[in-house]
Amino acid sequence: MGNTYLFIICGICLVISVTCGMHSAIDKHTSSWLIIARILLFIMLIGKLVFFLAYLPIISWLYLIQIIALILLFVIVEMVFRRKLLTFGAPWMALILILATVIISLICIF
Repeated sequence: MGNTYLFIICGICLVISVTCGMHSAIDKHTSSWLIIARILLFIMLIGKLVFFLAYLPIISWLYLIQIIALILLFVIVEMVFRRKLLTFGAPWMALILILATVIISLICIF
């Protein structure tokens, strides 16, 4: 049960950090939010990998899908934040990133 609370807290904090990072006006703040998002993604990814390896004799497709979704979210976060740091970013990319973060966080909580 405690593991579920960890994923709920990490998921909520990840959504908050991505949203704040996409709406920050200063590059220094954007970089700080990117670091926080990376740490939260790594925590969630390592937790799902541990659960997947714990149930390894029986392949759990749910954990495998969650791991792949977290890796894809990590790539999307890096790509969109990099574009925001190099240019002013695109509003439609920010919206897509926030929606993807919310959906994948909800998938990975359970």
